[in-house]
Amino acid sequence: MAFEIPVTPNTDRYAIAAGLLNCFSYAVQFRNDAPTLIWHSGTLSNLTVPPIVLHANPNNTIKIADADVKRFEDHIDRLTTGNKSEVEYRLILADGSLLWLREAATPIHGPQGNVMEIVGSIQDISKTRAPAGGGTDEGLFRKAFHQSEFGLAIWDAEDCLVTWNPKFEEHFLAVAAILSPGMTSEAFFDALAANKEIYSGSEPELWAKQQLSAHRGGRSSELTLPDGRFFAMNERPIARVGCVTIVNDVSSQRRGERALQQARELAELANATKSRFLRAANHDLRQPLATIKILTYNCIEEEDISKTQEMLHAIDVSTSIMEDILSVLLQVGQLDAGKVVPMVTNFQIAPFLERVRTQFESQAREKGLELRIISNQATIQSDHAMLERIVSNFVANAIRYTAQGRILVGCRKRGNTLRIEVHDTGCGIKRENLSSIFEEFFQVRAREESKKMGLGLGLNIAARMAQMLEHKISVDSVPGKGSVFSIDVPLGNVWQSDIGVPEVSEAIGGQFAGICAIVLEDDDILRGTISTLLERWGIEVTSTESRAAFDRLVVDTKLEADILLADYRLGVSDTGTQAAKDLSQLYGRPVPTVIMTADTDPKLVEEIKADGFPLLIKPISPPQLRVLMHNLLFEPDLLNIQGS
Repeated sequence: MAFEIPVTPNTDRYAIAAGLLNCFSYAVQFRNDAPTLIWHSGTLSNLTVPPIVLHANPNNTIKIADADVKRFEDHIDRLTTGNKSEVEYRLILADGSLLWLREAATPIHGPQGNVMEIVGSIQDISKTRAPAGGGTDEGLFRKAFHQSEFGLAIWDAEDCLVTWNPKFEEHFLAVAAILSPGMTSEAFFDALAANKEIYSGSEPELWAKQQLSAHRGGRSSELTLPDGRFFAMNERPIARVGCVTIVNDVSSQRRGERALQQARELAELANATKSRFLRAANHDLRQPLATIKILTYNCIEEEDISKTQEMLHAIDVSTSIMEDILSVLLQVGQLDAGKVVPMVTNFQIAPFLERVRTQFESQAREKGLELRIISNQATIQSDHAMLERIVSNFVANAIRYTAQGRILVGCRKRGNTLRIEVHDTGCGIKRENLSSIFEEFFQVRAREESKKMGLGLGLNIAARMAQMLEHKISVDSVPGKGSVFSIDVPLGNVWQSDIGVPEVSEAIGGQFAGICAIVLEDDDILRGTISTLLERWGIEVTSTESRAAFDRLVVDTKLEADILLADYRLGVSDTGTQAAKDLSQLYGRPVPTVIMTADTDPKLVEEIKADGFPLLIKPISPPQLRVLMHNLLFEPDLLNIQGS
């Protein structure tokens, strides 16, 4: 909204303010120990810059009289250390004339107690001067007053409002309509308290009295508005004939302080968590270590072979516990460092579940539990290793907290996802603990022996990995009856899968009859294994161990190959991708190529795919190789190099 200068019937209120001041007024900030002028106005002729600024410039032609320099600098020291100060001194002008000045100034403090700026007024006490009725000084005052970035309101000696600037009206827009010359400060603060846009507390009368007391006492205060803004209000006297209210919007500063406090609290929480983590790790590692030391000592002295074997078995179990704890510590460290990067592929769930069976079947049997895994023929899309870690955590916890009964692992299709579920008949989890089950260090301790079960980090790691994969993870439980942990995984494309099942990988036999392939691999055993596999599929195979032998083969024999299987690293500088490019150039046509490597560096993987070559990570999966070769030779449109 446009700001109009308010006037009384016969008097310009800026002239009234100038009359009240009857001085040269200024505001400065100290930056790098040097004063910077913010605004100034006044009625002293021949003085357009406050002496506090002039004195900082030794080359200035206007100077403080030598006899008064010490007194003036003491005045500056008092102000910059947060104290009001008044001083009289002589100022020598450029023409050699002398002015006796009286300067009164006061510092404006920030919320943290620091000096934000200094506001002062200077009177010429050399002779009596009448207030200026207009002209340049009044124009300077009007401009500075109008354009100030702070809200300013001037009150007379009777504590009645004289004038205010646009920024003051902007800050208190909710009561701007009732602002008027002659309004008492008490009426002003009552109006603020009554307006819900400025004060929304339950005790408006008490609040108004507190603000009025701060105003009349010349104290700083702070307003917190319902919309989240913060105003710092400073009350400063002006030359003993009135006062000015300075309002500064410090919302950004307060939000910054709040953000800093939150960051500090998060850092403290992280430090506390790490300390707790290390204490727990230290405790859980020392227990099996102490057991190993005692058992080792006993083994040395024991002559009974059967007892020695029992103790050796106990040592092996304790060692396994330590390995598990160290593995968890490594995983947490990798997750915290951001070094775990998902490598999403398509793979079939049946071999995945079979690996879970192999991993946990003996553990379940030793505890007297039935581990039942229901196979499924679906293809899913995920990071194989991370998903296996998640499901393994589910199964390990199920075995840990199940005293009798069974563990069931199965799958359900739900739209475009496959839900992998782990059911147990264990102790269950109380309803109020379900929301905490995936937090660090949380453990269900239904039995005393569960206190020795580890760090309580397994499910937290599972949840963090699931979040990275964007897979939904959930838990349901009934105390005393058991729990169900599940994860939803997107369904994948069987033709891009890297692990097959018999009905997919073997039902298409005979398709490669008559195909000629070159295998370029520097490992003798792997080269022979791949060659035997391809020959079993009806492929005519020529194999070679180096780039030099490969060059001689294709040039001397003029061998026309249908497909190339090449290891990526072939010595110090040779690569399979370059061999494939050279072969395509020699043939004058693109040669279907499969690049093989044991290097899983994401940068290298992306580099190979960017060259347009499908990639297989060693160890090579025969079903995956078969599907990839089929696509390369017969259905190249099905290939998605970036996702292979």
